[in-house]
Formats: sequence, structure tokens, C-alpha cells
Amino acid sequence: MFWKISCGVLGAGLLLAAGLSSPGGLEAALGRPAGILTWGPSLFRALLAFHGLAALYLAMQPRRPRPAENARPPFLLAEAASGRVWLLLALLTAIGLGLRLWRLDLSMWVDEVLTAAFFVRPPLGEIISSYPFQNQHLLYSLAAHATVAWFGESASSLRLPAVVLGVASIPALYLLGRRAVSLQVTLAAAALMTFSYHHIWFSQNARGYSGILFFAMVSTWFWLRALEDDRGWDWIGFVVATVAGLGIHMTMLFVTLSQMLIHAGMLAYDRPAAPRVRKPFFAYLLAGTLTLQLYALALPELLKSGTKEVSLPSEWTKPLWLLQAMVMNFGAGGLGLLVVAAGGAVALVGFLSIAKRNRAAALIFALPPVIGAVVVIASGHNLWPRFFFFAMGFGLLIVMEGVSVIVAQAATIAGRPRTASKLAALATTLVVVASAATVPRCYRYPKQDFTGARDWVEQNRSAGEPAVAVGTAGIVYKNYYAPQWTVIDDAAGLETLHGRSPSPWLVYTLPIEVRTYRPEIWRIIEKEYRPVRIFPGTLQGGGEIYVCRRIVPPAGPLPGGKTP
Repeated sequence: MFWKISCGVLGAGLLLAAGLSSPGGLEAALGRPAGILTWGPSLFRALLAFHGLAALYLAMQPRRPRPAENARPPFLLAEAASGRVWLLLALLTAIGLGLRLWRLDLSMWVDEVLTAAFFVRPPLGEIISSYPFQNQHLLYSLAAHATVAWFGESASSLRLPAVVLGVASIPALYLLGRRAVSLQVTLAAAALMTFSYHHIWFSQNARGYSGILFFAMVSTWFWLRALEDDRGWDWIGFVVATVAGLGIHMTMLFVTLSQMLIHAGMLAYDRPAAPRVRKPFFAYLLAGTLTLQLYALALPELLKSGTKEVSLPSEWTKPLWLLQAMVMNFGAGGLGLLVVAAGGAVALVGFLSIAKRNRAAALIFALPPVIGAVVVIASGHNLWPRFFFFAMGFGLLIVMEGVSVIVAQAATIAGRPRTASKLAALATTLVVVASAATVPRCYRYPKQDFTGARDWVEQNRSAGEPAVAVGTAGIVYKNYYAPQWTVIDDAAGLETLHGRSPSPWLVYTLPIEVRTYRPEIWRIIEKEYRPVRIFPGTLQGGGEIYVCRRIVPPAGPLPGGKTP
């Protein structure tokens, strides 16, 4: 009865809001100029009405007893979680929090600065109704806007939502793992996430990637539960987690699309499950329409400019570059290649082992990154590894299952079946220890040391010597760290500056970006400048900050009577 009353009140409220509001009124309430949102407010009102009608429809539905044949026991392996298990999980979560708060205030990298300057500083009404380019992670922008309002603007406050979502991913991984692998493997995967260099890096990143990871796992956990017994509350949890994930970043769509494809395949090959279509249909429909509601006000700008960004052909668009980046994560040269190859073999074993117990779980762990890779490559977009971070939890469960199975099988073949479980636990523990050994690298440097480069230039340049930033470094310094610096966008501007100041200080980062998008400036840098200081960072793929001086040719004759 409470459910019906709640749906009825919600439906009536949404219909009333849709009827009383107007496009102009919505723009005025958001503090936006009249007409700037074009058809966005109209779409927003239409979706309000649709969701109001949907809530009233649910309120009028008679309660239907669930058939006994549809009640399936939840998929859990034999081990029950004891108090010691929950204590260990709490300890891992607490350690994870400490590791992700340590040195949280280090200098931000370019995408974090773009988030702060363009999507956190503006008024709330502008944040929820604008999408000028793809750096907008809508729900993360709103969360960071709140933390900055509470604690003041700093790298730490901007990154705090990422920390919270990253730490929450540890217990979320445990819950998800209990539906696919053993308790031992689940705890090993949670420990590996706790001491993962990459997870710490993204949990200290003022972007939405740790949030996508969290909601991808929570959405999948509810989805697997709903597949087993078709409970309404599980489908509601699935909808909420899916919309939240999509509200942070659209790469969550790879997970949702995979869930729908797998579910459709299950229904096609499982005729007794065919009647169980009503709740899933409404769940997938609501996940889509609620996401559309979330983006409705910003959708005109998203379609106009946010989807028009072009990735020019460069190393970043080549799959080989992505493979090389993965290899470099595990060591230079042959070591990294060996680790990646061995990891692929272990992952295959883990996938096959999970598939024997729960085929849906195995498929949902593997399919989303495959679909993501196909879409990104086909669209010609830059193949940044962070686009696949949402699948980290899936990958950890597969890899730890693979390690456990391989070691246990080896022990059995060696005639020691009684020690198989202990040896598997030892092997997964060693993997966690090896990962923990890489964690200090996360704190060695900032992600990109824009502040270090700025301070060094200011300390060393003389009066009258201009500080110049080009490319993405120019965007960062102009909008955040050094608004007083000169920003050059083209070769003509740089040549003009040379006429006034023969030897400026020039700062750039991401050489691939400068070489690809500003080739004329890059040619001048290569020919006329030399680096005098390089500031390293933990961002891979050219995250160093290069401070250069122009090589000024001598004005008089060179030795030997030659002229320059």
C-alpha cells in the first residue's frame, strides 16, 4: 500500500510540475538567458509528464503474487560471510580511504583543471543545463560543486567525490564478487583494488571515472540479482545505479547495452523465462528515459557541440598505442609485454571458470570493454585507457579467479590436492603484495606539475621576459594557474612575440597533442627552442611539463668570419 501511495503522489506531483512550468520559466529559474536552451526545456517538461504517467500507472497496478517457479535461490557459493569477513572488508575499506586521502592536494592535470574552470565554478543552473564539450561529467560536476561550496576550492575538495566513490567501490566489488566467484577470490580482488596504483590514481582524480566504476558494479550486482528472482526492488536498484552511472559519463552505456544484449539472449534461449519480461522491459525503458530527463536541458548544446569534437589521426587513435600504454603500466621493455601476455592467459582461465558457474556474470564481465573498444575504434576517437576504467572491477574478479584456478589445478596435478586452496590463497596474496609495491609511485609526482613549472619559471625569468604557454598548457594556465601568462594559439602569434621578446620562456605539455593539433607551432619549438627543465608527472602519454627557452642566434659574425 505504501508503494502505491508513493507512486501516486509522485506521479501527481510530476504531472503538476510539467503543467505549471514553461520553457521561459525553467530558463529563468536556472538563471539562463531566454531562449538559450532552445528545445531543451520543452523536452524536460514532456519527460516530466511521461514519468508522472508512468508513476500513476505503477500505482494502479494490482499486486501480483510471484509464481513459485520464478523464485530462484540467489547465486552464492557455499561460504557464508562471517563476522571476521566483514571486519576484514571494513579494514580494507579504511585502508583504502587512507591511501586515497594521502597527498590529495598535489597539482591537478589538464582535465581536472577543465572540470574546475568550466563545470564546477559556474552557477548550479548553468552546470545542469550546459554541455559544451566532452569533459562534462554532469553528476560529478554537481558533486564537486557541492564540496567546493562546503570546503572552498582546492585540489582536495575538487577530488573529494572521486575519493568517496573510489573507496565505496571496494565493498561494491565484494558484493558483486559474491555472485560470481568464491569468498576467497572475492576478498583477494577487494584487497587488490585497495592496493591498486591505478585505482588510487583515479580515486584522486577530479573526474567521474571512479564513479562510473562504482555504479557499473552496483548496477551489475542488482542486475544479476534481478535475473535470478525478478524482484521489483532489484530492478529499481538497477535503474537508479544505471542512471547515476550514465549521468556521470556515457561510457556506462557499454555496460547497459551489454546487459540488455545478454538478457535478450537469455530470453531467446530460455523459453520458461519468457513471461519474465514485464519488469525488465520497464526497467530498461525507465533507465533510458530518466537518463534523457537528466540531460534534457543540456541536450541541445550536447548535440550541437559536445558530439562534434573530432580526434585527429595521431598515436592516440591507434590501437597499438593503447597496447603500448598497457604494457608500459607494468614495466618497460619485455617485462611489461610478458606481464600483459600472462595476464591475458590468466584472464581467459578466469573467464571460463566463472562461465561454468554463472554464464551471465562471465558475459557481463567481459562484453562491455569489448563493445567499448569496438565503438571507440570505429568512431576514430582517441583510445585513452581511462575510457575502460569502468571495467576494472570486472577485470579484477576475472584475473583473481584465473590465478586461483591455475594454482589450484597445478597443486592437484602435482599430487597435493589438499593444499590447493592454501596455495591459491598464497598466490593471490602475492599478487596483492606485488600491486601494493607499486603504490608509492602514485605519490612521487603530481599528475601534471603545472604549479611546479609555473613557480620555477617565475623564480628564474627576468623582468621583461615573457612566460608563454601553448596548447593544452595554455588553456590550463590561462583559466586556472597563471592567468597573467601569455597564451599563444598559432605560429603567427609566436613569431610576433619573437619580434618583441627574442627569448621568451615557453611551456607546453602532451607533445602528441601539440604535434597533431598545432603542427606549425611544433615545428617552431623543435627548430628554435630547447628544454631547460622538465617536470615529471604520473599522467602517462606525455604528462611531463616542458619549460623551454628560445635559442637566439648571435647578432654579430661567428668565429671564422661567418655570419649567422
